[in-house]
Amino acid sequence: MRQAVCSFAMLMLAAVPAQATDSIFDSASAHACFLDLLRDASWGLAGPYERAAFVVESGDGTLRCVPWPATHGYLSEHFHGVFPEGTVAIVHTHPADRPQPSGHDIQEAARIGLPIYVLSIEGVYKANVEDWHVQRLARGRSWLEIPKAVATKPAATARSASR
Repeated sequence: MRQAVCSFAMLMLAAVPAQATDSIFDSASAHACFLDLLRDASWGLAGPYERAAFVVESGDGTLRCVPWPATHGYLSEHFHGVFPEGTVAIVHTHPADRPQPSGHDIQEAARIGLPIYVLSIEGVYKANVEDWHVQRLARGRSWLEIPKAVATKPAATARSASR
């Protein structure tokens, strides 16, 4: 199991490659989890606070989120402890006025060896481990609409993290 201290601070990035497809973001259960997390963060409109979660793959290949306990840090969220077994990514929210991953998000993805997804009502971005680049997975608020695949499949979202 991995043990790490994760934190996220906000900085703006200059250029982001065009929209892409992604197996985690495109899955119904992860998409629903991402929406839940952003909703829990008041859509990034209630202040400079974030929420975060682990994206965990079960033995049968389904994805679920394990939310981090909220720390209510200014433009940051922190986790201290062991990553849940099966963790395949980390996802966290940003305020609407800072939708892109920070330089720290990219460095953290490389350090822990997992992609980091950044959500806001203005889009979804992924800090890639392999190439230290950022992919834009969704632009604008259209991603907030629940796709047909999400609406018809139940989400496997854990609503509490072990404390």
